[in-house]
Amino acid sequence: MTSLDRLITKKAKKKESTAPVLTINDAVVKVLSAELLREGDVITKKDGSTFTIDKPHIACEMEVVDAPKRKRGDVGTTWYEKFYYPETRKGSGEYENRQGTKIGALTELIHGEDCWDDEAVLDPDDLEGLTFICNLVPKTEVGNTKVIGTRIDHESVEPLPEEEEEPEIEAPDFPTIAEEA
Repeated sequence: MTSLDRLITKKAKKKESTAPVLTINDAVVKVLSAELLREGDVITKKDGSTFTIDKPHIACEMEVVDAPKRKRGDVGTTWYEKFYYPETRKGSGEYENRQGTKIGALTELIHGEDCWDDEAVLDPDDLEGLTFICNLVPKTEVGNTKVIGTRIDHESVEPLPEEEEEPEIEAPDFPTIAEEA
């Protein structure tokens, strides 16, 4: 029997997610890009296959820009986050931006807590470059416990603390060495 006779072929495994799985409290994250995707939009994947958006959302590329000391190794990590518009009523097919949701937390971050007095609109252009503090937790498949990436805990979203302006200090008037001699 030759070595070729013992050749074993394996079935191709289902593609595993390469999304990072992060658990970071008080991470500083930045929105690198944001795109509004509406119900019915057709998306083409890198492999050429397509799918249709069934729920409107803003798709964002995110980056960890700062983290507590023990998690500094995660700085620079990027992942994709979706901020879904929830339905007004389950099964209604009508969607809205509202308090208590992940997209609502970003709306309050940008427009303030009183933004709900008027119709709160979140423009994806307002998100690009936005930096804020939040907790990052493992993302699981819907209805399952399988971890598939990272997500923002919307209840932890808060603005960066305002930097205090440092008072200008006048440079001291040092005598030159020649004057001291």
